[in-house]
Amino acid sequence: MKNKKQIEMYQRITAHGENLKKLFNLPAETDPVKLCKKLFTIEKQLNRIMCNLCNTNNVQGIEAGRVNGVWVTPPETTEEEQDKIFDGFRAKLEKIVGKHDFIFFNHDPRGYSLKIKDSYMKEYWEKTGAKIEADWGGYGIIAPDFSRS
Repeated sequence: MKNKKQIEMYQRITAHGENLKKLFNLPAETDPVKLCKKLFTIEKQLNRIMCNLCNTNNVQGIEAGRVNGVWVTPPETTEEEQDKIFDGFRAKLEKIVGKHDFIFFNHDPRGYSLKIKDSYMKEYWEKTGAKIEADWGGYGIIAPDFSRS
């Protein structure tokens, strides 16, 4: 049996998934928990890459250092390579929620990577009253971590 904290977490995930279904105009039969899990998987993968790029300038997160007494500097991930990676993530995301110009990738690894533009969030809130998780700047968070609360 699930404990009270787990039950509350899944209630929040379900509510968030239902709000995302409305936001992205997804079919009513879309499972809100499965939707959130798919999006959270992409969020975690993308955030790891953002963190690696920030810390090491390569997507693998390999830092320079000594190997067998020799200083080794790993190759940096070029902008073209990064663009290909981000295009792949955008394609995965669009396969799940469709193509929307209000979605963007936050490249700062200290926050969530999959976000919704603040101007669209404000407009959406005023129009529907639906609450999508948001950060302090008003940007919508597509795949928040509900296990932290």
